[in-house]
Amino acid sequence: MTPATWQRNFVRNHPAYAHDSVVTEVIARDLMIACNDIGLGKRHESSLLGDVRIEEITTTMAYEEKLKSRFNGGGKASRELLQRYVRRATEKTEEGESNK
Repeated sequence: MTPATWQRNFVRNHPAYAHDSVVTEVIARDLMIACNDIGLGKRHESSLLGDVRIEEITTTMAYEEKLKSRFNGGGKASRELLQRYVRRATEKTEEGESNK
């Protein structure tokens, strides 16, 4: 199932949906919460992800330095920070693959 199909099904099956092609604020809010929970690993949707499970994100896994909300990626410090994040993610992925 594609993400778009999953989202359409979510809306169609929402208790507040009147089958009138109108996505109310309540439906949109619930959809965004569901998508966020899936991305954070708090909610598993086998129809969307199959057997893949997203590990729940916790504060112990969080990066030490948050990106600024107006991040522009142009400065040297910003590029170095992103490179550190990429290396860290790559190392974790490689560790996970070697442990399987």
